Amino acid sequence: MTLTENGKNYIASTFGFGTNKCYVGSGLSWSYLGTDNQSYNETGGTAQIVSRLILTSLVQSVTYNEQNYTYAALKAANDNTDLTLSDAQWIAQNDGDIEGEPQYCLTSAPPQIVTGDIDIMFLVKVKINYTYTITTSIIPTNNNNNVTTDVITGVTEIVVGTGDNK
Repeated sequence: MTLTENGKNYIASTFGFGTNKCYVGSGLSWSYLGTDNQSYNETGGTAQIVSRLILTSLVQSVTYNEQNYTYAALKAANDNTDLTLSDAQWIAQNDGDIEGEPQYCLTSAPPQIVTGDIDIMFLVKVKINYTYTITTSIIPTNNNNNVTTDVITGVTEIVVGTGDNK
C-alpha cells in the first residue's frame, strides 16, 4: 500500500461523508469523464471514486459535488506518491460498510486559534566592520610638529537577545 496519512486525509475530506468526513461503502453519486470524452454517472462509495481516479488510462477526471478531481491532484495530496488499486482496496476495507469493519474518518484537526499572552524570544547577531582614523597633534615646541596618525580597523560581532520567560 502506498497511501500516506496525507493521502488518507485528503480522500476523507474530499470523498468522505458526514460531519466527520468518513469513508463510506455506498451512498455517493458522481460522474467521470472517460478518455472517449463521454461522461458516465455512477454511484457507490469512497473506494470506487478513488479507483476511477487511479485508472488514468480510462478516466480523465471525476466530478463530485460539482468539483472536478484528477489523478494528478490525488497523487499530489498523497505526498506525490503514486496510488494503486491496492490502496483503493484498503479504503474499501476501512469504510465501515460491513458490520465490525473499521471506518476511517478525517484525522487532521482544524487549526486552533491561540489567544492570550504569547512569549516571543529572538536573537539578533550584528557584525560591525569598522575603521577609525586617529590624528593626534601635540603643540609644537622648538618648531617641531608632532603630528601622528593611527588607523585602527577591525570587526566586532554583537549578539542581542530578548524574551520574557513568564
